[in-house]
Amino acid sequence: VPFATMRCYEQIRVDLCCMNLPVTIIGIGAGFDYSTLGPTHHGTEDIALMRSLPNMTIYSPSDTSMVKSIAKFSYGEPGPKYIRLDRTGYPLVYKNRKDVDVSRGFSVIEKGSDLYIIATGRMVYGALEVIKELSRHSISVGLIDLFRIKPFNAKDIWPIIKEARNIMTLEEHFITGGIGSLISEMLASKKRIPLFKPFGIPDCFCREYGTREYLCSINKIDPDSVVKSIRKWLKR
Repeated sequence: VPFATMRCYEQIRVDLCCMNLPVTIIGIGAGFDYSTLGPTHHGTEDIALMRSLPNMTIYSPSDTSMVKSIAKFSYGEPGPKYIRLDRTGYPLVYKNRKDVDVSRGFSVIEKGSDLYIIATGRMVYGALEVIKELSRHSISVGLIDLFRIKPFNAKDIWPIIKEARNIMTLEEHFITGGIGSLISEMLASKKRIPLFKPFGIPDCFCREYGTREYLCSINKIDPDSVVKSIRKWLKR
C-alpha cells in the first residue's frame, strides 16, 4: 500500500487523475497488515491521500467475496480507481455477496437503534464482534459496510443513520483524512445530527512490532478496546 500510493503519488495525480484514465491501482497490505515491518510498510494514510485526488474512486472491501464483486464491477468503470486489499485474506462477512448492490457503495449488515457503526475493510469483521458483545449489554447496534469510500453515497446513507441516537466510524487508518473525516464532512452540512465519534489510529506513527492484532490493541481499535470505549461514551 505505501509504495503503490505514496512513492508514485505525483504520477497518480498528474498522469492518471488529471487525465482521468481508466487505470486501477491495487494496494496490498491495508492498515497494519504488514505489522512486523514497521511504519514504512503500514498502510495507514492511503485513504486520506487518494481521497484528496479528483476523479479517483476508492474501494475498501470487507471480505474475499466482496473483492470478487468489486473486481467485476470496477473493471467497467471509467476513470482511475484504487482498491486496498489485505495480503492475508479476510474472514467472511457475507454469506451471499449477490445480495449486495455494489453500485450503492455500501451495505447495511445489521440494523440498530442505539448506535450505528460505519466501518470499512477488515474492521467490518471487527465491528461484528463489537456488536455481539454490546448486545449482551442490551445495546442495539447497526452496522454499515462502507466498501466504496469515494465517491461517497451520502444521498442513500443519510436516511439510514439520521434517526440513530449515535453513530461512529471504525477504521484501520489514521483518524485524519479517513472515513471519520468523510462522515464529519457530511454531518457538517446537516441541521440535526446524531452524536458522532470516530475510532481509528491516532495521529502518530506506530513504532511497535508484533502481530496485527497486537498493533490494533495498542492503538485501541481492537474489539475489546472499542467495546469499552463505546460503553463509556454512551454512558456520558
